[in-house]
Amino acid sequence: MNQRTMQVVGAGALVVVVGIAAFFIASRFAGGDASGQAAQETAAWVEELRDRLEPTIQADQALPAARGRYGDFVIAGLAETEPKIEIPCSRSPERAVTDPARIEQSELYSPTFGDALEVYDCPNGTVNFIGGYTQHETGITEFARYHFVGDAIVESDAPRERLEIATVGGHPALIVRGLDISPFPAQTRIFVIERAPSAQQPGIMLVVFTPLGVDERIKLAEELMR
Repeated sequence: MNQRTMQVVGAGALVVVVGIAAFFIASRFAGGDASGQAAQETAAWVEELRDRLEPTIQADQALPAARGRYGDFVIAGLAETEPKIEIPCSRSPERAVTDPARIEQSELYSPTFGDALEVYDCPNGTVNFIGGYTQHETGITEFARYHFVGDAIVESDAPRERLEIATVGGHPALIVRGLDISPFPAQTRIFVIERAPSAQQPGIMLVVFTPLGVDERIKLAEELMR
């Protein structure tokens, strides 16, 4: 699965000051004057931004990262040695699915997903992952719906203070709140266990990565399960 979609499913959204600054600088100066004066203004803006954001980020990183069982979920770190969510046949070569009929027949599919989708299946032909994104006034929301076996593992380095147990559409959910580092919108991840795995069938997990506010993001997650 490509890097864009796996950011939704896997590792937590770590805020890197220089990376964020570079993104907004590129947006601000793309196609503009590349003179020395513009470069100096950009450097000054980056320094000001770094000074303003670093205290919030450092305070968050000083808190111990949550680990272990938390409600119906298991919180694990980002290192390769940490437990990872197990998707059926995830160790097999990637198999992209492009046939609309097969995608729509999958139990993971929802008409609310739209057309911008990445879809993968197991060698037996069962679709085991659908990911995509939707654009709205406040930015882009990425989502993924996939089968899993074993524990509902969430990879995150967020402290317990940014985790919240919730219920979405009657299903157990975990909300990993993003840092409030204005002017950047807080990117929140919502994990929903739509179905727990059993001996007969895999579980279903929905992940939503969004800048939307509390009410809007819960409503959107519920819509994506329809």
